[in-house]
Amino acid sequence: MCDYVGISRSGYYQREKRHNHQSPRKLRKKFIQGEIKAIWLKSLCIYGAGKITQELRSKGYKIAERTVGKYMRELGIHAVYLTAWSYVGALNKSLSRLATSLRSLSARILVQSLLK
Repeated sequence: MCDYVGISRSGYYQREKRHNHQSPRKLRKKFIQGEIKAIWLKSLCIYGAGKITQELRSKGYKIAERTVGKYMRELGIHAVYLTAWSYVGALNKSLSRLATSLRSLSARILVQSLLK
């Protein structure tokens, strides 16, 4: 077969080895991305890179916050930033509570759809 294509046998096997080989870095990246996704889903899609980094470090992983942020961007996930609301009036306060509860409800629905 190699004679028909015009390549040497050693060249064929070297190419096969290169394409089928998973480097330890790629394997670790895939594993860490799975951990990041699991922590993010467990937090109801709220945690950002900082808190996820803390969780990973508490589990014993050595990883930088910047790397976690990069992996999150590659996965297409991001944090939900909750802001402290101030009392402006009764209507504004109730609207803020409604918005917060809608945000948490949509996060729960998203988590449930991702877990299915």
